[in-house]
Amino acid sequence: MAKTDISEWRELILQTARDIGNQFTDPEDDWSPTALIANEEKAGVIPLQEVFADDAGKDDLAGILAEVFRQFKPKAAALVFSGYFATLQQRQRYAHLKRIKDIPGRQEILAIHIVTCDGHEEVWKATILRYKDLPPQLEAWEAMPQDACAAGRIGGALRYAFAALQS
Repeated sequence: MAKTDISEWRELILQTARDIGNQFTDPEDDWSPTALIANEEKAGVIPLQEVFADDAGKDDLAGILAEVFRQFKPKAAALVFSGYFATLQQRQRYAHLKRIKDIPGRQEILAIHIVTCDGHEEVWKATILRYKDLPPQLEAWEAMPQDACAAGRIGGALRYAFAALQS
């Protein structure tokens, strides 16, 4: 996969995430956390539901991905996960709340973090709409600003795994 293929990789990941949601039948259905990786010859899927099951697993995410990256030598990777999003103003106003999930007016989102071996990075999000009697739906994909770098144990995991290939 050459650097110019990032647009095809992005479109594949965004469309695949939407297609998965289109298969949902229950209002409680959700996207399982998943990593997708591609090298020159093939692509792979890494289910991460067990890793995301608790804080210890999330703490280990970067190391787990680094081990896979050492074996697979990907050129591009994407991390797909659902979560909650709040604006900076919302987080400041409700700073006493420990979890974004508890902030009034927060959005439930599906996030996709894309990183390539040459350092290109993108973060995309789509709001998840939930209904009482219908399966969840995704709104349109929205690219996060380039300076809105994914961070922390989840957001930094792909960056760490690519850095591990250099060591």
